[in-house]
Amino acid sequence: MKFKVAFLGAGHFGYALAYRFARAEIETMIWGRSAMTFAYPMGANRDFPARPTPLCLRCMVGDFPDNLKEFGLIFVTTDSSGVEDVLDQVSKQEVTAPVLLVQKGLINGKSPVSLAQDRGLNAGSFTGAAFALDVFNGAEAMMIVASQSESVRETVMQTVRPLKFWTAPCDRPDAICAVNVARTIASVEMGMLLGYAKRVKEAEQVPAGDFSPTELAAAASSIEYECQVVACVLDKGCYDLFLSPREADSIPGRSRITRVLRADQLLCSGMIGESKSRNWRYGYAQGQRREPEICDGVVEGVGSIIDLAKRWKEEILPPFFASAARVIAGETTVHEEITVIRARRDAWYQQ
Repeated sequence: MKFKVAFLGAGHFGYALAYRFARAEIETMIWGRSAMTFAYPMGANRDFPARPTPLCLRCMVGDFPDNLKEFGLIFVTTDSSGVEDVLDQVSKQEVTAPVLLVQKGLINGKSPVSLAQDRGLNAGSFTGAAFALDVFNGAEAMMIVASQSESVRETVMQTVRPLKFWTAPCDRPDAICAVNVARTIASVEMGMLLGYAKRVKEAEQVPAGDFSPTELAAAASSIEYECQVVACVLDKGCYDLFLSPREADSIPGRSRITRVLRADQLLCSGMIGESKSRNWRYGYAQGQRREPEICDGVVEGVGSIIDLAKRWKEEILPPFFASAARVIAGETTVHEEITVIRARRDAWYQQ
C-alpha cells in the first residue's frame, strides 16, 4: 500500500505542511471543519500566493475522516481549542500510525503528547523554527521531532527527509513542549515591548537614549532569561536544553536541538525583522494600543499566560511575565508596566 499522510486541521501551518508533502509527491489528505477554516485555497484568507493544488493533495471538509487507518503518519494541526476533540476522534479508530502534534503548547495544563498518550496513541510532537508562508514557499525549516518512541522518531525523520527539513530527534516531548510554551510567552512580551517602543518613538515622546538598541537588547535578554526560567519550572528536563555550546556539543544530538530552539526564539522575538508570529503580532498590537487583529483564543502565548498566571502564585511570577498577564487581563497598560519595570531597574542601580 502506498504511504499516505493525513493532516487534521487546515490552518496556515497545517495547509503549508500538507502542500509541502504533496509537492514531494507524497499522497496527502488535509481535513478542515469548514471551507472557511482552510487557510488556502477555499477559505477567505489569502496570505499564501495563488498556486494550483498539487495532484497528490486531497482536501476534505466537514465530517471527520473515518479512514485514518489507511495513513502511515497523522499530523494534528488544528488550533489548541480543538486538539482534544480531534484526539478523541482519532483514538476511536484505533490507529497505530504515529500521531504528531504540530507547534503546540500546554492544553489544560498538560502537554499535547501526554494527552495523546493517555488515549493510547503512538504520539510525538513536530515543532521548531518555521513560519507557515516560508514552509509553503519551500524554504528550509528547522524542526524537532520529539517522541519517547524511537520508531516514531525514525518514521517521521524518514518521511520528511525529501522535504528539505533540517530535523533534530529528541526523546523528551514534554520538555520540548515546556520550551515551546515559554517561547510563545516571550514572543507576546517582545511584541508588547517593541510595539510600545515604536509607538512612543513615532510620537516623539521619548528622551534621547530611551528605547535605543542597547536598552531594547537589555530588555530582550531579561525576557529570554525569563523564558528559560518558565520552561524549567514547567519541566525540570529543560535544564540541559539550555546548555552552553561546549556542553551541548558533548551530548550526542543535543547541539542540533539547541540550535533549533535558539533559531525559533530569534524567529519569534521580532528582533530579526518584523515577526510573523501570531503571538508577537498580538503583543505588538497591545504595545501600540491597537485592538489585536487576531482573536486571543488562537494565540497560544496569550492562553499560556492566562493559564499560568491563574495557577502560579503572584510572588513567583517573573517580572515581564507578570506585566504581560496584567495587560492581557485589562488591569493596566504596557506604558504603565514599562514604568514599573524601569523603576525597579533604577532601584537596582542605587544598590
